[in-house]
Amino acid sequence: MNKKLIISAHNIHVGGGKVLLQGILSAGIKGEDVTCFVDHRYPVPSELPNNIEIFKVRSTVFSRISAESRIAELANLNPSNTTVLCFGNLPPLFDVRSKVAVFVQNKYLVQERFFNLNGAKTFFRSVFEKIWFNVRSKPQYQYFVQTQTMKNSFIGSMGHDLPISIAGFSSFKKEVTSSSRGDYFCYIASGEKHKNHVNLLKAWKLLKSQYGITPELKLVLNKASYPDLCLWTEQFAKDNGLCVELISSLERNKLVDFLSGSKALVFPSLFESFGLPMIEAENLGVPILASDRDYVFDVITPAGVFDPLQPSSIARAICKFMNIEMTPNRILESREFVEKVLDI
Repeated sequence: MNKKLIISAHNIHVGGGKVLLQGILSAGIKGEDVTCFVDHRYPVPSELPNNIEIFKVRSTVFSRISAESRIAELANLNPSNTTVLCFGNLPPLFDVRSKVAVFVQNKYLVQERFFNLNGAKTFFRSVFEKIWFNVRSKPQYQYFVQTQTMKNSFIGSMGHDLPISIAGFSSFKKEVTSSSRGDYFCYIASGEKHKNHVNLLKAWKLLKSQYGITPELKLVLNKASYPDLCLWTEQFAKDNGLCVELISSLERNKLVDFLSGSKALVFPSLFESFGLPMIEAENLGVPILASDRDYVFDVITPAGVFDPLQPSSIARAICKFMNIEMTPNRILESREFVEKVLDI
């Protein structure tokens, strides 16, 4: 009898989780019967192996509770031969007797000090999910994160009672041997506040006003999902004469050309559970300028780092990468200082 794998992913349809799930489903899982519950907005790959069955779940409370009930029902039919993979961060809502693996990708769930930068709606949803995570987590489940930094946060928040392992993965394997680079910098990210687009744009303003350069910046940012941020970005770039282009969406088959054609990937995010665009860029041989944070060094070796909270630090990292001379302020001698004071 084939083993049964149930994938619970009914709260995933965007971001890195979507990309990783697509990689799992497209790669195929041999020798097992697979049932996957996904968000109804999730773009299911057009060609799937015959052993994978997909159930789409509406993004309503009732539909998702119903999906959780169905997952428990299926898992308990033959628990000794079944594994439930909770791919959307949260353990099962209802009791299951099978093996359970919880893949934790949401940094908010495992922070010692809970905070959320993205508005009231997202805050209350995150609070609800953290309560779900804390109440329904059990020591007989196996938990997986993608980096050492996430593991440290998990243990700091949940203690040592829950078994936790590192299992970062990516389905992006293509490598580029050409050293040719394009003329633009790029940033691929969603529009949550911790992605730090505002400080990145302020750094681009400093590059023009303080260093006299206007490098091209291409932002992959969904306009439908983040209309306010996109509107602000376009207006800020126009008001300050910046060379900034917004790309609302980018098909996966065009990602290789887009990243390969860039001068460098700039990644100013304040925190990440993984940072998939950085991994993809490094696999393509694209230089990465990133935040001086642990999550970066967990997965890649950056070409340069900066303080993501300081636009001036981001700007200096760009200048250094472009070999633009930055002249430090001249330090006066004591005599010169006194003469300057007397001259006012």
